Amino acid sequence: MRTRGSSLIGVLVATLLPASAFAVDPPKSPPVEAPAAASPPAVVAAPVKAAPPKIAAPKPAAPPEADPLPLPAVRAWMVATAPQGPWTFRLDNESDKPLRIPADVRLLRFEIESEPYVMPTEPVDPKPRKWAKPKHVAKATTCKLPAPLRPDGFPDASSLLLRPGESYVESFDPRLFCFGKDAAARLVGGAVVHAYFGWEATKQPAWSKKKAPDGGPFVVESTVFPPDTMSLRELTAPTMLLHFNRTPRLSAAAPPDVIEPARPPGDATEPDAKTTPDPKASDPKKADPKAPDAATEAPPPPPVVDENAPRFELTTTPFVDASSTSRAAVTLTATNVGHRPMLVAIHSRMIGFRIDGPDGVLRCSSMPATHGIPRELFRTLKPGAATTMTLLLGEGCTRDAFRRPGLYRVHATLNANESGSELGLAAFTGKARANEPSLVRVLSGPDPFYAVAPRAFPTPKPLPSSDDGDE
Repeated sequence: MRTRGSSLIGVLVATLLPASAFAVDPPKSPPVEAPAAASPPAVVAAPVKAAPPKIAAPKPAAPPEADPLPLPAVRAWMVATAPQGPWTFRLDNESDKPLRIPADVRLLRFEIESEPYVMPTEPVDPKPRKWAKPKHVAKATTCKLPAPLRPDGFPDASSLLLRPGESYVESFDPRLFCFGKDAAARLVGGAVVHAYFGWEATKQPAWSKKKAPDGGPFVVESTVFPPDTMSLRELTAPTMLLHFNRTPRLSAAAPPDVIEPARPPGDATEPDAKTTPDPKASDPKKADPKAPDAATEAPPPPPVVDENAPRFELTTTPFVDASSTSRAAVTLTATNVGHRPMLVAIHSRMIGFRIDGPDGVLRCSSMPATHGIPRELFRTLKPGAATTMTLLLGEGCTRDAFRRPGLYRVHATLNANESGSELGLAAFTGKARANEPSLVRVLSGPDPFYAVAPRAFPTPKPLPSSDDGDE
């Protein structure tokens, strides 16, 4: 039993052990050396010929730069008779060759400095603060037409060929360019005006290395091909200083066109103190025996003026910018500036206009009294009270008055002519004219800006100086 158990244990151990435990490594054979490879046959290098040196081909010579064309001999002038107009622009051709220009005043632009330059009293800080604003630099405002009214290219309809010794002259209102608050703040006496005519040079960023193309449009160019003078995009007029004269205001009592000039000393109309007086002129009875005695007839007393009576004052919108003819509207305000209340009827048909535009003067009268105003339209205005209405100019006047783009001066008149007698009322009646006109700038219209083609004038010759001629 013991022998049998031992044999079983041995069989079990042999079964559990891996076969690799009883394996025997085979004998190692000696390494077999590989046969030596045959050496390649020796190669004899052929002699190398040296390459001939390369000779650079000569570069073609650059064409010589053409001489720059001479500048055209033109001169731009600007004359201002008053701060708010009228102004006159003139362009003279002083060369011996004809030139082509755009005879269009809409190409003007202005840089106006209304504050005079003040020298700094303190030393200038070499490192000023970024937010510090210098006080001695004059403020400049640029006045030019808006895009719908200013031509963006050469206006062929206004093209003008100037012969040598000819000029283009045109008068205009500067408030066409300095419109709204700029006109009241900048167009004053003592302002410095820099005027430019044409198109500004194309602005190019500093980082760009490409040269901006020198293309048109041009305000001065030659009429021959190839051109014999340089073309210019813009002209600069001499700087001018506005004086303090004011244009006389229109008034029914004293028209501005009739102005009596100052009499020079020694004029024949003035009495001379050295001459002996005429005895007949001093005695009215000797001059005219039929003349009544001044001592017996007293002059009539002056009329009594009621300063407390109600009266109207009419004001209108000072500036109106209308994109088209149908959109031109004016706001009118009627104020009782008296010291007693008034009963009055105000209607849009009582408004009349006097329109001064590019085509002349046009009057639109108010309608006469109808004596058919209802009682509801009569209202009482206390002292200082006002009533306001907005009226389309096309309704109060014909639309043909604003067919051409440009600047219009509209004078309004209120004619309160309904007394209310048919209703048993005693309403106020009278007329009130606006003290200042409304400036209406129409940007577009069915008619062009100019009614007729431009024409050239002979250049005015300068007046001789007093030192040149004999007295």
